[in-house]
Amino acid sequence: EQALRNAYIAGTGVLYTYWDDRIKTGLYADEAHTTPIQGDIACEVLDIENVYFGDPNLYDVQSQPWIILAQRKSVEELRREARRNGRPEADVDAITADRDTGYMAGDRADEEPSESRKATVLTKFWKEWDRNGGTYRIKAAVAVKGAVIRKEWDTGLRLYPLAAFRWERRRNCAYGESEVTYLIPNQIAINRMITASVWAVMMLGMPLTLVNRDLIPYDRITNDPGQIIDVDAGGDDLSNALRYVNPPNFSPAFDNNISSLINNTLAQSGANDAALGDIRPDNTSAIIAVREAATMPMQTVQNRFYSFIEDVARIWAEFWVTMYGSRRLKIEDENGVWYLPFDGEKYRDMLIAVKIDVGASTLWSEIQSVKTLDNLFGQQIISPLQYLQRLPKGTVPDLNGLIREMQEADRAAQEQAAMQANGMNAGMNAQTVVEGLPPEYRQVFDGLAPEQQAAMLAEIGVTG
Repeated sequence: EQALRNAYIAGTGVLYTYWDDRIKTGLYADEAHTTPIQGDIACEVLDIENVYFGDPNLYDVQSQPWIILAQRKSVEELRREARRNGRPEADVDAITADRDTGYMAGDRADEEPSESRKATVLTKFWKEWDRNGGTYRIKAAVAVKGAVIRKEWDTGLRLYPLAAFRWERRRNCAYGESEVTYLIPNQIAINRMITASVWAVMMLGMPLTLVNRDLIPYDRITNDPGQIIDVDAGGDDLSNALRYVNPPNFSPAFDNNISSLINNTLAQSGANDAALGDIRPDNTSAIIAVREAATMPMQTVQNRFYSFIEDVARIWAEFWVTMYGSRRLKIEDENGVWYLPFDGEKYRDMLIAVKIDVGASTLWSEIQSVKTLDNLFGQQIISPLQYLQRLPKGTVPDLNGLIREMQEADRAAQEQAAMQANGMNAGMNAQTVVEGLPPEYRQVFDGLAPEQQAAMLAEIGVTG
């Protein structure tokens, strides 16, 4: 969501994935639970102004020769990281707060308290090709001004751990174009028109006043309504003593033009009533039709966002096969919770394909959902238990408790019915049961061996 908002405002949203070896996974490498497994994927949304591409003319992030990330971190955190990476104390002591922070997007570096000043840390990723130029390795290094946090190391990845989402594409450019860029002229026009409308209303209610100082002293004029003003006019015309400046005529169509400009701007941006939730969700078919029409202007943006999510998934898969090692993965599905044995080395040379499948969500209200459930229950298509399980949350107090009580009652009724059936069958004579079979079933039964006949009768509780 944050990357999506950054793309809308600044043109490009960036998600940076890194390996944090301090994350506790709750898993263990042995059955005795004595060796805990630590380390997992962590993500951070970066401002595009703090991401520097090696070739700004390349649109594809993975085609960049190198990428530099700029981040603001506390001095104490950077010193701890340097010690974890085995840096000498001289480098650790050289990590100090920046005096000149320069420009950092989204960061109020100049307003940092003196006791918690931060330093700008640069992380560089680059491709190191082999001699034949056929394969490469992604390497990285971390440094601040005057010190190295972590020396050059091989990440083991085949992809840059960076995914970028552009709101609008620019030809031959690594940076995207913001939606706000095209809205600025319309917003300026709307602001001017609203300002003119407000000014016209104020001028009608509080017009400018012209006062003849020769006839009326200045201190006698106030803004009090119904004020009585003494005028020393003599033989002069009183209309020249005080009068209001009539404002120009204001057309009622002016407000209509403002509304029309606002509505057209929203419609062309895809922000219509269906997208904003300003429609009455009573007719599901109409809502689906309106939603499809509403999302048409946003379809290309949606496709780029889905591609961005696929890039993130591919990067995470790279971390799985290179950093996870041998561990069990927690799986939650229709079978419950279970743990899958996983060894990243087995999947190291496999090509991982990613496809995002996005389905439409329901837009109608809870009232419409309850009405639909009422109709299904009234036509006996669903049972009372199925009805309660599908009610919206908060409709019935302690809904889960009610469902649990009904399930227990149904289970008790089934057990009682089974006991009664077994009791009835147990009291029946085997000969009576066999004689009551239809002729075709009696013929099959007579062809069975005696032990098979006894087993079949025992299954329905008939003995003797």
